[in-house]
Amino acid sequence: MLICHIYPFFPPHKLGGVQKWILSLSQFLSKSTEEMRFLLLTDRSNFYYYAASPKKSQYGSLQVYRLGPHIFSTLFYSSRIDWKIIDKLSLLQLFREAINLQPLKDVDVFHLHGLWLYKEYKQYMNLALLLSRYFDRPLVVTLHGDVVSKSGEVGMPLYNPEVIKVLNHAKAITTYSPSILEVLSKLGVESKSYLIPNFVDTES
Repeated sequence: MLICHIYPFFPPHKLGGVQKWILSLSQFLSKSTEEMRFLLLTDRSNFYYYAASPKKSQYGSLQVYRLGPHIFSTLFYSSRIDWKIIDKLSLLQLFREAINLQPLKDVDVFHLHGLWLYKEYKQYMNLALLLSRYFDRPLVVTLHGDVVSKSGEVGMPLYNPEVIKVLNHAKAITTYSPSILEVLSKLGVESKSYLIPNFVDTES
């Protein structure tokens, strides 16, 4: 089984909680069974990260592919104005690059991490939805957070129409927070929502 993680930030330019979670989970499961393989789609469109980010790299058992930059993604990140047409064209370029990656044709499950509306997160949230539909593969969403915000500036904007569209499409939604599980129930997706605590790697 080939799992494709989707998250816009990854080393070498950033290593935080979500990145460590993705790495640890992939390493643990790949050691547990040879039948599971992992890759990650992440971003290198932002010029600030471009020079230090190779298009392809290996982190243990995790194969990392970085998308971009493209002309519209450069405009997307450099503009302080939220141009919807630039947003859509940038997403289209990321999508076209992704579907031409040979390993994606063998993906069994797409796994999106986090639901936020900041520029990069929003692009990759919508990219995950497009890829799941294009390849007709299930989408799993893991919510990394326990705060809900209508604006999305502090917590997860779970009541936002774009976010709800992704939640409705997802085959499964996981959270470590009982309060988030209650919100998911209110949104009508309780039948595919699961409370899964963060695991602890006792070997490291």
